[in-house]
Amino acid sequence: MFILQQNWLPVFLIFVLLLFGSAKAEVVKSPSDHRDYVARELTNGLKVLLISDPNTDKSAAALDIKVGSGDDPQNRQGLAHLLEHMLFLGTERYPEPGEYQAFITKHGGSNNAYTLPNHTNYYFDIEAEFLQEALLRFSDFFVSPMFNPVFVKRERTIVAAEFSSKLQSDGRRFIAARRQAFNPLHHEFGFAVGDEKTLADREGELVRDDLIEFFNHHYKANRMTLVVLGQESTKVLGDWVEKFFGDIPSQMETSQNNEVSIYSESTLPLIQKIKPIKEIRQAVFSFSIPSVTTRYPEKPLSYIANLLGHEGEGSLLAALKKRGWAEALSAGGGLSYEKYGTFEVNISLTKTGLQNYENIGDLLFRAIREIENNGVKSWIFDEQKQLAEMNFRFREDVEAYTLVRAFASRMHRFPIKDLYYAPYRYDSFNRDLILYYLAYLQPRNLHLLLLGPELETDQIEKYYGVEYSLEAAPSTLINGWNTPLFYKDLYLPPRNPFIPTDLVIRQGDKQTQKPQSHQVADGFTLWFHNDSSYDAPRGNFFISVRSPMSRLTAEEAILTELYTEIVIDQLSEFSYPAQLAGLNYELYDHRRGFSFKISGYTDKQDALLKKIVQALNSPEVSPERFDRLRTDLIRRLRNFSREPPYAQGLSDLRRLLLENAWWPEQQISIAQNLTHTQLINHIPNLLAKLEVVGLAHGSYSKEEALVLAEIVNHELIHGRDIVSVPHADAVRIKNGETYYRTLNIDHPDFLTILYAQAKTMSIDERARFYLAGQLFNAPFYQRLRTEQQMGYFVFCGAIDIMEVPGFVLVVQSPDKHPNEIEAAIFQFLEDFEKSMENMEELEFIEHRTSLVKDIMKVEEKLRDRSGRYWTEIDREHYTFESRENLTEAVTNISFADFQDFFLNSIIHPNVSRIVIRSYGKSGDKKMRRSDKEIVDPMVFRSQMTRFVN
Repeated sequence: MFILQQNWLPVFLIFVLLLFGSAKAEVVKSPSDHRDYVARELTNGLKVLLISDPNTDKSAAALDIKVGSGDDPQNRQGLAHLLEHMLFLGTERYPEPGEYQAFITKHGGSNNAYTLPNHTNYYFDIEAEFLQEALLRFSDFFVSPMFNPVFVKRERTIVAAEFSSKLQSDGRRFIAARRQAFNPLHHEFGFAVGDEKTLADREGELVRDDLIEFFNHHYKANRMTLVVLGQESTKVLGDWVEKFFGDIPSQMETSQNNEVSIYSESTLPLIQKIKPIKEIRQAVFSFSIPSVTTRYPEKPLSYIANLLGHEGEGSLLAALKKRGWAEALSAGGGLSYEKYGTFEVNISLTKTGLQNYENIGDLLFRAIREIENNGVKSWIFDEQKQLAEMNFRFREDVEAYTLVRAFASRMHRFPIKDLYYAPYRYDSFNRDLILYYLAYLQPRNLHLLLLGPELETDQIEKYYGVEYSLEAAPSTLINGWNTPLFYKDLYLPPRNPFIPTDLVIRQGDKQTQKPQSHQVADGFTLWFHNDSSYDAPRGNFFISVRSPMSRLTAEEAILTELYTEIVIDQLSEFSYPAQLAGLNYELYDHRRGFSFKISGYTDKQDALLKKIVQALNSPEVSPERFDRLRTDLIRRLRNFSREPPYAQGLSDLRRLLLENAWWPEQQISIAQNLTHTQLINHIPNLLAKLEVVGLAHGSYSKEEALVLAEIVNHELIHGRDIVSVPHADAVRIKNGETYYRTLNIDHPDFLTILYAQAKTMSIDERARFYLAGQLFNAPFYQRLRTEQQMGYFVFCGAIDIMEVPGFVLVVQSPDKHPNEIEAAIFQFLEDFEKSMENMEELEFIEHRTSLVKDIMKVEEKLRDRSGRYWTEIDREHYTFESRENLTEAVTNISFADFQDFFLNSIIHPNVSRIVIRSYGKSGDKKMRRSDKEIVDPMVFRSQMTRFVN
């Protein structure tokens, strides 16, 4: 078994002190965590966790209530979801519906909420100095909401628009179909979103009255948890919470748990077939099991999932890939309630895989039996425990926004002391407990869900119109799975060779605050920065390989993408143990070639790097692997036409304005005719002439970084020709012209995107567009979404396309014609111009200050800073001061400057614009074309000039 090294002992001592120390140490935390935690319960029963973090630049709060869509009255499905929306729309103290969001946005914050079957979560973050005022507004949600009748009606329309916008979401459709198999009395059953019918006013039954009754009955303090994080001491935070949240009413509740089982008695085993919108093929083997919630310290499901979900040699996934049946696999806990839950194995299938789902099931049940018979070993548990404790010891900070949201939810399930530690806690190996849960992974407990466009179905789900079938699994199939065959290529993984042993943090020159360049070889520059400020033995090693042959044509672009996919597939079995050990890599193509990034513990990065560059240099391009990956690429390209309209519209805009960008239908046409021989011939051409740039950032010595760079140089670069590979230029829209682009999107919703392009690429211009996003965001949302009910997806903001600044305003609507949306957008802009006449300069300055703070926000994780460095390197901003320069440019914008910018660069007739629109499935041809309609994107590009960087 694994023996923990001596350098772990201080960690365990810290754990003991935390568990048995002072009242402040109520949360077991990582040694690097500097926050103070105090838990308390108010007299009304509200459970509170207070977090003091003097170093945070953002404060945050989240309230989670143990009430969700599963509590909807039978005749009011979607009521809990509508209530979640309504709490944002005015309270007795702040009756204006947009006041809360405007306040949060003005002070650099964000806010949201979500409703699940068994709980609802509300959360926000904000600049640290405005927490008290934000908490006051937030607390009023739960003390004195208005339920303004006008906005009840309007928000019901927005909920209906949300439902419409997700009608073709396969995620939502899968859930809707799956719920047809559940116990009708369980929280998971039912229609959670709601629509115009389920939330309609009826004779003698107004939905507003039902909202108030639901709120008064369910929204009680003793069902709530609250987490507040701020710079202030826990005492100050506690005083605010007591003052603001102490008035939430409470009620006595019995401790009896009336939870019913997820599946009705004698229902299982089941086979359910579902037709997706996209070309998706999946098999979800979902097993009904007793809840594992109280057994989290022993991690029985994590143990099983680690072995079933393994992707290395001998794994279930490797066996399925070998047969050409699967592309990906994941395993782990699924639904989780106090008494019942599920364990799920989710397999992404090929077309032949779906046809062979019975054989896949046989392989799965053999893998389960192999674990049961030979795989419950203490050394495997100890290895998982060692990795978990190492990851907890070097846990990176989490954004305040994310932390409070997660903790508020976890407080319903875990003791306060384990809110952080629960996912990492492995107390002791419990063989009997693991075997107990493995015994539930039997065919008799199975709900098998199959997804595929070719499946035969005989039922239609009521709300989303999902075609599905649901039937008892044939006894012959179940009997066969009870006695699975033996497979030689299925076996348990060995000990993990990538577990790091050198966890010493490399300390460098504290005076060096940014990357320094090192010329590794001709055409290969490495930027190096030893950065120990994150107090972890991790590093990020990034390499960009640029080639002029990567995407001169659409065919070259597709071949380059397939090249990276081939290498990823080739390395999958080797690299998976490294991933488990906290050492990850990614490989992807881009506009100038391809990049690979290694991230995680620095120990053993060299072993992973050698394999990557060797595979890049000598990829194994078999006809079978090529055909499988080419088919998968074509499938993904086809599925793009099923993305939400706003996503398709924004992607189309970027393609219009970029050189060497092609549309999915063009790529599909070319990919269908490619052969593996063409890829084999493309790779040496791609690698013949190169320019390489790299970044080593984190816990590396200079010598270690240069050793990694030399591996890349020796295996991939040495002996090749060196060439400079510039960025492609962006298209410059003719000055003063507005072009229209009409998309044929197979979706019921309408779409309008208004894009305004900057005149220059200057940082001053970019700063003004960013400031416009800060100022427009809340009022645009309030006007077009809340007041005019244009749709669910309503947003605006600055957008950079190859460093060319611009601005987009986006509306996706279930019932508003694109011309109507366009008119509403321009009317908003005109009204905003008038409103600036009444805007106090102090308000403008507050927005400007908020933007500056957002630009300069704390980089919580090593990857955040590495990502910024990498962007600077790609853009050749080698002073690494773009944030500071942008901040200076924003700070220098006066109110008068901005008003002049708004007039001349946003609403003036001479602004260069593109309007993207879709008329959905309406078939409405009226006003679809104009004399500035972009029919052929290639012709459009050829008529435009370019921005030159």
